[in-house]
Amino acid sequence: MGFKNVLGGGGLTGLLTGMGCSALFEFFSRDNEVNDREALTTLAVPLLMALGVWNAHRFGLWKTRLWILVVVAYLAMFSVVGIAAGGANMFVIALGGFLGGVVWSTPFAIGQFVISRFRAANDVKSLSQEP
Repeated sequence: MGFKNVLGGGGLTGLLTGMGCSALFEFFSRDNEVNDREALTTLAVPLLMALGVWNAHRFGLWKTRLWILVVVAYLAMFSVVGIAAGGANMFVIALGGFLGGVVWSTPFAIGQFVISRFRAANDVKSLSQEP
């Protein structure tokens, strides 16, 4: 699992979360304003989108841990709900979800990058010490 996979999976999860929340807002909102009940209906969307992206690793697309995708999806939902409360259209909400997914997955990607460099340095050190 590399840092590119984490950023790609986070971005895709955020994008799908934005699209899913936007579709639910359009479906449930009759007055084009998001209230508390309508916002609560979207609590299952990030989990479903994270499971969908995580399941895509079977096809070789992204290999990201499920817990990272779930955390990124729920954090990206905060930006999605904020943008939707302002009355934005579906494209802007999806773009906000994508940007939120990339931003919130960046710390995990940096962590994966540091871990991979640390492991590579230890592998080289262990190979040079063998008789």
